[in-house]
Amino acid sequence: MAGRPRYNFDWEEVTNLLRAHASGAAVARLLGVFPDTLYNAVQRKYGCNFDEFCRQKKEEGIALVKQAIYNDALAGAHGGIDRIFWLKNCARWSDRQNIMHEGLAPVLQINIAGADAAEVKQIENIFNGQAILDASVPKELGSVQERIEADR
Repeated sequence: MAGRPRYNFDWEEVTNLLRAHASGAAVARLLGVFPDTLYNAVQRKYGCNFDEFCRQKKEEGIALVKQAIYNDALAGAHGGIDRIFWLKNCARWSDRQNIMHEGLAPVLQINIAGADAAEVKQIENIFNGQAILDASVPKELGSVQERIEADR
């Protein structure tokens, strides 16, 4: 074969780096090759583009960390903070909870005494989602006063 010999990749190392969420450019740099060399080698060896290969390996990494946390929990081990931190940063885990409020929403009362028809129409459009409240609206509304009263 003419030309430069092909680089002999350590595919286990490539896989482990990608599982740890290294970028393709970072993996190539660590191996001392150009990114395109790595991308083309993945296409030849695995028959998929690098983005797909990378996504698969990152998912494997997330699954391995989840499994490690699960195994720790079964063994009664405490900690695993580093693993949880990794999952929050790499797998988009979150401590946030979505809380749905089922009570009554606060009542918004608007005094439109003295407002002309155009101002009233502007207010209706805002509350019907047909207009956006921005910095110019208070100037246009002029004498309209707003008061929020919480429903009890």
